Amino acid sequence: YYCDNIINSRKERSAKHIQKLMTKFQDVSWDDVTQIALDESDINYNDQFAVEDLQEQLQSYCKVARKRIVDVVLLQTIERHMIKQINLYFDMLITVDDSNISSQLLESPAKVLRRQELQDKVAVLRKSLLEL
Repeated sequence: YYCDNIINSRKERSAKHIQKLMTKFQDVSWDDVTQIALDESDINYNDQFAVEDLQEQLQSYCKVARKRIVDVVLLQTIERHMIKQINLYFDMLITVDDSNISSQLLESPAKVLRRQELQDKVAVLRKSLLEL
């Protein structure tokens, strides 16, 4: 994301610079262009480029940092909210006695009987398959 921001800002800056140059030299003859280019050569161009590059990097870093801060704040808020809810469930589980929990975890006698019948049928079918 950081690199994408830098690339996009450099593209925008280049497009603006090209547009500026096109409007500047639109009605000028070629002889005048060379004269203007020589007159407007800037000795501090590298310094200006370095400053603009640092500004782009800083803006890109700020965008990434802003997104990261928002993500972290949201994540921590959600985690804290969930942890508060978990504490409520732990309090409820502590008050429930063991016999109540085991009775809810155990299967009904009808299901136990049905499972045993099905397992017996499977055993008979496997035995008959081996005899064939």
